[in-house]
Amino acid sequence: MCSVKDLVDGIGHNLYAPENSITKQEMACMLYKTLIQLKKAPQNVKDNSSGLTKYTDVNDMASWAEEAMTQLVESGIIQSEAHQLKPTETVNREQMAVVLYNLLIQ
Repeated sequence: MCSVKDLVDGIGHNLYAPENSITKQEMACMLYKTLIQLKKAPQNVKDNSSGLTKYTDVNDMASWAEEAMTQLVESGIIQSEAHQLKPTETVNREQMAVVLYNLLIQ
């Protein structure tokens, strides 16, 4: 259902891997695509990734995650630690709860 609505992409080669953990950039893409479907997506930045240049690990972010990460970080839904985005880091339950809370208070 989520892949039909274009909310979730697989890992390539027609595979989904539902048992895998997700990274921060993957979570950002899923959340951002969901917000777009609900017509609630933040639109704070016109030039993708330009607002993320202050982060020391911005080059670790995949190009497919730039728009989602930019919009969600710049809107305060996803927060960083010590000028690092950690886009390839696995997201734990606490981090996801914080993201959902930040989304709800927007």
